Amino acid sequence: KEQLKTFLKSRNAATFEKVEVTLKHNFLKQCVLVDTPGIDASTDTNTQWIKAISKMDKIIYLFHQRGIDNTNKQFISKLAKKHKIRHNNISFWINCNLGKSDGTSLQKTGQVLQNIFGWRPRINLIDSFNSESIKMLRLFLEVNLSKDIANCIDKTHKKADEKIPARLQKSML
Repeated sequence: KEQLKTFLKSRNAATFEKVEVTLKHNFLKQCVLVDTPGIDASTDTNTQWIKAISKMDKIIYLFHQRGIDNTNKQFISKLAKKHKIRHNNISFWINCNLGKSDGTSLQKTGQVLQNIFGWRPRINLIDSFNSESIKMLRLFLEVNLSKDIANCIDKTHKKADEKIPARLQKSML
């Protein structure tokens, strides 16, 4: 974090379009985290982003403290119509970095998302200025990636198990 701050201070930070940050963790080695600030605000790039997002295994959607607004609603509605979004591949977060949430934005956002998807997603609260909150997000990612890895291994084992009776029959002959 400090290296990034120093680097950006030494250069004109306004000229950068992309900054890559590498986190060292075994589960995150094959994980690409893409920050797309404001993609919901630009109608020109919406189609490109919706196509890119549809190929991602996990989506973390971060709202500002006020929760969902009309621009978010339109973008998420387009995303939901174009691609089947399942509850296990998207998570919603409200960034409460301006103070504690009174729950209003949480309730409103939940209702709007339920209308869009037909199911009520879990909405998490985070304070992007709080290091403990960021650790919670990282742990959330690690747990969900671990679940995906375990499910993949389970499917592989089930396929192998299905072949056992035929192999036993063949060996008995």
